[in-house]
Amino acid sequence: MKKLLLISVCILCIQAKQITTGVTVELQPYEGLSEVYVQEVYKNLVKLYPKIVINKPIKLPKSACVGGRYRSDTLLKYLRKSVTPGNKVIGLTDKDITCQHRGSNDWGVFGYGDMPGSACVASYYRLNKTKKAIQLYKTAAHELGHNFGLNHCPTTGCIMADAKGKNNIDNENGFCPICTSYLLKRNWTLK
Repeated sequence: MKKLLLISVCILCIQAKQITTGVTVELQPYEGLSEVYVQEVYKNLVKLYPKIVINKPIKLPKSACVGGRYRSDTLLKYLRKSVTPGNKVIGLTDKDITCQHRGSNDWGVFGYGDMPGSACVASYYRLNKTKKAIQLYKTAAHELGHNFGLNHCPTTGCIMADAKGKNNIDNENGFCPICTSYLLKRNWTLK
């Protein structure tokens, strides 16, 4: 009986390890976003996490558009349906995205993601006009951090810091030591 229990525990540990190591991040561009931004996000994210693929661009779901802005919760619903089981997906768009926050049903955001979960979305709409590519990458890294289970970080300069309604992305210079340790245990490389 003890041998059977030990074997079962070992199999579960191996399966859990396979799930963690087998996770691929799918970049899902939406139509309208320039390929330049998709490539910039890919080029930088692959330095942090080794298994990333770029999917073909898709149309934004019409049902997500309310008053010209796109509801992030609806986008996540569609992204969750499209992601390969066991993977994570990040939608990339140039459109304005919103969520429910601080009593508002239409709070504009840079990005939004499940925590933990399989889907997130990042938009360059609200980012600095001259630094959109690097800021979109940092937003994508932040949202993927949420997908992998990281909460907002109190450390100034950490990619996981809460924006608190402002664009402080230029102050982010990487993941803090605590967030780095957490992500390294989840097979991020953080080069």
